[in-house]
Amino acid sequence: MKPIAYVDDSGSGGDSRYYVLGGFKALDSTWEAFARDWQGVLDATPAIRRFKMQEAEHPDKGPFRGLNWKQRLDKVNAFIDVIEKHELFGFTEALSHDGYQLHLKPLQAPTFDDPYFIAFGFALTAFSSHEQHYESAESVHFVFDEQTVQEKAKTFYLQMHDLKPYRGVIASITFATDDQHLPLQAADLLAWQRRRRLCKTTEGTRPEYTRLTANPTRYYQHVWDDGDFARQAKQIQEMHLALRRGDITPKQILDSRR
Repeated sequence: MKPIAYVDDSGSGGDSRYYVLGGFKALDSTWEAFARDWQGVLDATPAIRRFKMQEAEHPDKGPFRGLNWKQRLDKVNAFIDVIEKHELFGFTEALSHDGYQLHLKPLQAPTFDDPYFIAFGFALTAFSSHEQHYESAESVHFVFDEQTVQEKAKTFYLQMHDLKPYRGVIASITFATDDQHLPLQAADLLAWQRRRRLCKTTEGTRPEYTRLTANPTRYYQHVWDDGDFARQAKQIQEMHLALRRGDITPKQILDSRR
């Protein structure tokens, strides 16, 4: 049996205050049973061919078109029933776009100028650390939803996979569609609900969000605050300064993290 984490994002369109990356981790045997139950909800009347929370919220087009709000909400809660039924660990990482633009964008290399890469690295750390400390201590296989930056993300991973804290705890990274891997649809549900809670504070806490995040032993969330951005920016600035002064070489930086 092997642990697998399925991860998706929400808020990359540019019209959201927050960018969120989130998903769930479980053993492959759990995911097999989960996928059967999830497919059962997809097939149950009224049947839909796939689930995306954005389409359930705004059904102008897509598989939820023609369904009223109660039908859509019942479907969402049936999917949450499946999540609650199985032994999953959930995690979300959230960054404000304003914080990223102010603190980190001026320091990022153009190739990796996207909040996705910050959240990507922290998601790898969170899921693999949880597995090491609380579960089987096996290396985690990661499946991310397909992204326009996925080739850059693969390069980003290859540059750091042998560094602390990633060395030996990540088995593989792949990108796929939520049609190929149904657990990515659950990751979409969690990431969307988390971003909605952060961005739409005046509407209160949705019961669906509470159900997804209520168990503190099975769900962990992190939101970047000003201190997080400042510390990350300081680390990048200090590294750039050391490189310019010749105090350290890129190879020495890599060696110090091995």
